[in-house]
Amino acid sequence: MRNALACVVGISLFTGGCAKWKPDSRKTRTLHIPSGRMSPDSVSLEVGVAQLSHSRNEDLELLWKQLDQQKSSLELRKRLDANGLRVAVVPSQIPPTLHELLKPQEINPDLLNEFQLQMYDKGLLKPAKRLIQHQKIQNRDGESHELRVSSIHPAKSWVVYGKNGPSAGAGESVLGIFEIKTFPNGDGSVRLTITPQIHHGKPRTQIGVVDRSFLFQQKQTITSLNDLMIDLEIVPGETVLIGATPDFAGLAELFFCSPSAGPKSESGTQASFSPAPEDSPEVFQNRGDHQRIVLIRLVQTQQDDLFSWRSTGEKLISTPHE
Repeated sequence: MRNALACVVGISLFTGGCAKWKPDSRKTRTLHIPSGRMSPDSVSLEVGVAQLSHSRNEDLELLWKQLDQQKSSLELRKRLDANGLRVAVVPSQIPPTLHELLKPQEINPDLLNEFQLQMYDKGLLKPAKRLIQHQKIQNRDGESHELRVSSIHPAKSWVVYGKNGPSAGAGESVLGIFEIKTFPNGDGSVRLTITPQIHHGKPRTQIGVVDRSFLFQQKQTITSLNDLMIDLEIVPGETVLIGATPDFAGLAELFFCSPSAGPKSESGTQASFSPAPEDSPEVFQNRGDHQRIVLIRLVQTQQDDLFSWRSTGEKLISTPHE
């Protein structure tokens, strides 16, 4: 490559004869180095947990009626409903109702304590954002991501209604988690599986193997609710919305209704998913009167080859003509 470049430079210098060198009057072009592409089997997701006041229940119900709740099977919808859960797909053109629900909560001065009121009068107090968690992630084919939905329940019991009837459980330091897995298709869509999990108990050391190396992790006991696994196919721009049924039956309270008193972690500090503490410049009023919803948006996928073998499930094999 260098020899070829040297030849080109040499030819350009010597073919000019004795003519004087003149600067190029054309504009200088900037060399743009392309950013690295994601792996061919990767997809980009935007995930979030929003915290809404129960005073917006009517608006939230209106939103659910505007969305497609028929993409999951009827059998799964019945099981989710029995456990107080529901799921819908938000189109790429987001309804105005959802925009309104996600706006920061307005501050009511009548509900502020003395310290907060002083900050409010000075213009230093900000309304808390509805999205208490928001992140962008990249998942490869079959890779999982754990999305923490609930705050820590110091002690909690639960009943799960699955395919084989109800089953009960109980534990301490209970968390509601969604395990998200992605399986990109050849046509640009993505199969998304979302499995509710209940993490509870004291963390214990577990040994795994990652990239041929031992990995030591501190993990709680995990109860995976496979009978309630949500299995959907979505396209870029669409968003999966998961929330509670109006009656908050079954698992809805564990996943979407956090303890009204700000939950504490084992170290005694405020849990990262609880509303803003009182001495924060952000205030979430009526902290005991709220519910949460989960938003999972498909941003981008690299699998856009219509002739990919994954789209048919079989590799293309040529056969000789007879």
